[in-house]
Amino acid sequence: MYTSVLLVTLAWTLGSPLPYRMLLWVGLLVPLSVKLRYEEGLLMERFPEYEAYRRQTKSLIPLVW
Repeated sequence: MYTSVLLVTLAWTLGSPLPYRMLLWVGLLVPLSVKLRYEEGLLMERFPEYEAYRRQTKSLIPLVW
């Protein structure tokens, strides 16, 4: 879900690369990254096996991040 939101807003930003749009995109990327780390922490607390899964898969972009 986070990936799709970031991709759609990135396309909107690059469609008309205005400074405020770029700033808004970065302003979206930062809190989503923080929220992602927080949620993964909760998952690791609740499901100990999630740590092994997390090491094998990427969070947002396959094979990258």
